[in-house]
Amino acid sequence: MAIVSAYVVPHPPILIAGIGKGEEHGAQSTLDAYHDIARAIGELAPKTVVIATPHGRIFRDSIHVTAGTVAKGDFRDFRYSGDQLQVELDSEFSETLVKRALNLGIPCESSHDPSGSLDHGCMVPLHFISHYLRTPYRLVRISISLLDEIQHYRFGECVAQVSEELERSTVFIASGDLSHHLKDDGPYGFNNAGPRFDSQITAALASANFMRLMEFDADFREDAGECGLNSCIMMAGTLDGKAVRPRLHSYEGPWGVGYAVASFKPLIDDPSRRFASIRQRQLEFQDSRKRAATATERHEVSHSLPVRLAFAALRDYLQHGSVPTRNTPHVQQLLDTIRSENSRKELRLLNDLSDRRAGVFVSFKTRGELRGCIGTIEHTAASILDEILQNTVSAAANDPRFPPISEGEIALLECNVDVLGNAEPVDNLRELDTKRYGVIVTHGLRRGLLLPDIEGIDTAEEQVDIALRKAGIRADKPYRLERFEVVRYT
Repeated sequence: MAIVSAYVVPHPPILIAGIGKGEEHGAQSTLDAYHDIARAIGELAPKTVVIATPHGRIFRDSIHVTAGTVAKGDFRDFRYSGDQLQVELDSEFSETLVKRALNLGIPCESSHDPSGSLDHGCMVPLHFISHYLRTPYRLVRISISLLDEIQHYRFGECVAQVSEELERSTVFIASGDLSHHLKDDGPYGFNNAGPRFDSQITAALASANFMRLMEFDADFREDAGECGLNSCIMMAGTLDGKAVRPRLHSYEGPWGVGYAVASFKPLIDDPSRRFASIRQRQLEFQDSRKRAATATERHEVSHSLPVRLAFAALRDYLQHGSVPTRNTPHVQQLLDTIRSENSRKELRLLNDLSDRRAGVFVSFKTRGELRGCIGTIEHTAASILDEILQNTVSAAANDPRFPPISEGEIALLECNVDVLGNAEPVDNLRELDTKRYGVIVTHGLRRGLLLPDIEGIDTAEEQVDIALRKAGIRADKPYRLERFEVVRYT
């Protein structure tokens, strides 16, 4: 057997009469819905109840499954000792689940909970279920993690697969409250993201739009102050590839926290509802577009204007033997062409290069191997355009590591032009990123620079060590560390 039904429930302890002492009726719709679904679970008489809770052992990089044979719980932390529970754990299910997930590359682990007790994310739903589920059952307790939504969804798929493998009739319960920021006088205050989040997630639950559950922006989730979304996503995974009959039994937020009760009955197979693979393709597409946009923004396009300027300057230098200016033949011809073609994008870039000042590095390569690279940390010319012209000559003719570039090599050359952003001081290596930031090291009059995103340099330690060696600064000497970003033109 597989998942016979799945539910989304909240877990406010105030719903327990001994804790609420009458106040629980302030969430009467939630109470009524809880009894409805608990009664339905009792009629299903599952052999295993799986609960995903956001209040167990939470790890950033691993989903946790409680090990052992028995779990106990009570509400003493909420000043009520009248409702105690002891339930058997389905250790065979838990062990099989962890093995399956690990085989699929989903980070998870299993261990005994050192507290030896069930959290209120489990205890509140079990309180209601115990009133109606009279047949023996065993519990699987899962703690959500800070892994991404696809990992939680796929873990839910594993739950369904293990249920089938062990022939367990299984009910899955996603325990979690929605936004905690619905009211100014609520325990967590108000954030306008709260009502928007709850409106969107309840709409998704009411229509079984499980894809939507995986599309919430991380910042939006944080602003809304939700705690139950990953539980819901895991639940959705247990119903992967199934048509379902959804029902939103209730939603309310009387005390500034959103409570939703929903049920999902699996029906026939429906391949169109295999959302993990759909979401993965969606994310890969978004990532490719993002990388393309970033490359366009940071690197421009092949044969960008700064690179064309460098090649024009190189030709003028090789033909005339002096540092080119805006009036030397090849450079002037290029500038005239840009102005006459009336390309708004290139005209804006030309104006920017002509009006601003910044440090510039010009790099030449042949068949991927460095052929010359020299630049200026801070501007020394009247504009970025003029900085490119003079540093092109330095890279081509004055790099002491290489002989001067000859005219016959031009056809084989590749070129990068890096325009440096403002340098900012950093306190430690953790603030560096070799792909994003270049580094500058300074000790007395000695100063060394290394550009970002250099092939073969993958750690901040390597980056700084090379910059120190370039500057002739011993690693045991005190030095000032700065980082900077570049706009790279190719």
